[in-house]
Amino acid sequence: MAITIGFVGLGRMGGAISANLLASGYSVVGCDLSRKRVRELEALGGETAASPEEAAARSRMLMISVPEDKDVERVLLGKDGAIGGLRRGGVVTDFSTLLPSTSQRMAEALKKVGAFYLDTPISGNRAITRKRGGTLMAGGDERAFRRALPILRKITHRQFYLGPSGRGALGKLVMNTVSELNRTALAEGLAFGMAGGIDGKVLLEFLASGSAYSKQIDHKGMRMVKQDFKDPEGTIEMCVKDAEHMLRTARELGALLPLTALRCQLYQAIIRMGHASDDPASIFALYHYMSGKGAKPVRKAKAARRPKALRA
Repeated sequence: MAITIGFVGLGRMGGAISANLLASGYSVVGCDLSRKRVRELEALGGETAASPEEAAARSRMLMISVPEDKDVERVLLGKDGAIGGLRRGGVVTDFSTLLPSTSQRMAEALKKVGAFYLDTPISGNRAITRKRGGTLMAGGDERAFRRALPILRKITHRQFYLGPSGRGALGKLVMNTVSELNRTALAEGLAFGMAGGIDGKVLLEFLASGSAYSKQIDHKGMRMVKQDFKDPEGTIEMCVKDAEHMLRTARELGALLPLTALRCQLYQAIIRMGHASDDPASIFALYHYMSGKGAKPVRKAKAARRPKALRA
């Protein structure tokens, strides 16, 4: 009999993960505010739950992938929250990008009812996750992690246990710190070279062949050159949220993140140019415009808005 997994949040990442679970032979009971996403899960053979509590009650393990800390708290502890449906000894794995302190609070809350919370964020966008190519970083009870590991291996390429609750969340913030700085450096370098007349595709080719190479060249380079920022794998506004999490956590730890502070300001600037909901590759548009080569934005910039609860 197939193991049933509950899943709350069927967006970019959650939809890809739940599809991989179904393809691996697991039963999935999903929950999302978007009826469209629920129908997509049903079309793949999944079932639906009316609430996180129902999803938890009908499953052996509950997985979560939602945008913000407040969404995780609502999913677990709010009205019709999963905590009411969790079995004693049940395991929750949370793929959301959170503050380590939020993960620690959720672990303490679930411990009171005899359940385990693991912060298990994944590094990798939707396309990478669809191919099970992501890297998973886990924090929480090690025995619970070992129990979950056979399932986590079906949806990710590498899995790292980093220690107590909050360490997985911290690991994701560290990963994103380096990745986002690489992306911003790529945008700066491309705008620099293109301002001097070098073809963007040629720039990407020789950058990829030398010491400047990073995966951002593969993932975002051509988007930048073509200025193709729609159908995003993530959004600029979520990058700002992550940067704010990095800076807050760094203050709590006494760490120094001056480049991240600058990057946050650059991303806030591109939001004011109207790119809040565009792919993070659109940071290139700021450099391109400031170099005098890009067109001045003509559309009215929209204030950054947070995605609705339960959507990833």
